[in-house]
Amino acid sequence: MKIAVACNGMDLSPHAAQCDGFMCYTVERGIITDCRNLPNMGDASLAPAALVKAIGFDTLITGGIDMDMANELCETGIEVVAGAEGSPREALEAYLAHTLMGCC
Repeated sequence: MKIAVACNGMDLSPHAAQCDGFMCYTVERGIITDCRNLPNMGDASLAPAALVKAIGFDTLITGGIDMDMANELCETGIEVVAGAEGSPREALEAYLAHTLMGCC
């Protein structure tokens, strides 16, 4: 499973469409096996959605997201998890522990 967490530097981004980049995690059988940073080069709200889709992520975790971006991701089968708090790693661990749930 590939999970992207929207970030501003080392902090969780309050809005996915305006994030600086993504912490990209690969999770196998509940264990984090890889973590990389991917800069967000887009400047429109749908550019980050296109990036998340192109890389092939299964899930996007963020503090907040606009409906256009959330709908675009959900329509392609990417789970959107909004309302996350803490660090990107803490948000990922909450998701893996099923205490942070997606909206689609």
